[in-house]
Amino acid sequence: MFATLSRRKTDRPPAAPAAPAAPATGLGEGRYRALLDALDVGVLVSDEHGGLMHANAAGEQALAHSTLLCLVERRLSTPHVDQQALLLQAIRAAAGGRHQLLQLQAGADRLSLSVQPLDGPAGEARQALLLLGRRCADPGLGVTMLCQLHDLTSAEQRVLTGLLQGQRVSELAAQHGVKVSTVRTQVAALRAKLGVSRMDEALLMAAELPPMVSALRRRPQFSAQAQMA
Repeated sequence: MFATLSRRKTDRPPAAPAAPAAPATGLGEGRYRALLDALDVGVLVSDEHGGLMHANAAGEQALAHSTLLCLVERRLSTPHVDQQALLLQAIRAAAGGRHQLLQLQAGADRLSLSVQPLDGPAGEARQALLLLGRRCADPGLGVTMLCQLHDLTSAEQRVLTGLLQGQRVSELAAQHGVKVSTVRTQVAALRAKLGVSRMDEALLMAAELPPMVSALRRRPQFSAQAQMA
């Protein structure tokens, strides 16, 4: 005698397993601010009139210490009158949808800015995004980690840092109280450890490092957000 299984009309098929919850897609305002502060590049957001709306930590550092870019009555400005019109012109052009490249300069001091359109939600006015150029190949956290990665000595790291800042071998020798031949030996060791044949390749390697900010870096005493209050 065979047993047969039959499904009654009232029987229902087993319930399908619940679909996994969709992952959250938004970072949230706090995470976005932390993300921008993790960049060793000054990031500023302004309205079409130059009114500062946001600055990341590196941007606040630049506004606090730059001789070429500052805040005046909560608006981006430059102490040099002849370049103020160029700054505002670039900001207005970006708010109008055009990309601009601007160089502020006074003597040997120079600051490059990329001024770009920043679109927001529909119906809101477009803003200007200003990305500040790095003043030099700054020997920051990225260079320090590069030196650790390739097991450079402290003397070799000083030489690399000096070369990144544009110093000559003779200047480095005089600065550290050693012979020029000693610095040249350290340069040769740098090339060997970094796996390059010329020092300009090493400088390019350093320039290609991601913009990393040390966890020890603090915001300056003033806050761009406080300036806007």
